[in-house]
Amino acid sequence: MRGIQTRLLITMFSSTLVSSFSAAATIIFPLGLAQAPPTPTGLTVIDSAIFKDASVSFKETHICETTDGVKGYSGYVNLPAAPNQGRHYPVHTWFW
Repeated sequence: MRGIQTRLLITMFSSTLVSSFSAAATIIFPLGLAQAPPTPTGLTVIDSAIFKDASVSFKETHICETTDGVKGYSGYVNLPAAPNQGRHYPVHTWFW
């Protein structure tokens, strides 16, 4: 009898837990979509003439620099996967 009660309790707890997660996902998931950053505009992209599929993407920034004639840039150095070097994933290194 105790085994049946334990199984029933576990089943009830599991159902409640799944319902709670489903309710939370319904509330949180749409908020997560709303938090995506906008697609960048005004980017300059330079493809490498030496390394296939490598590129630099950047744009001029106007944050923090107040000296006349000095420009600031931020962007990414984009490198493709290199399985022959043991790196099976692309690398996107940010700079500023």
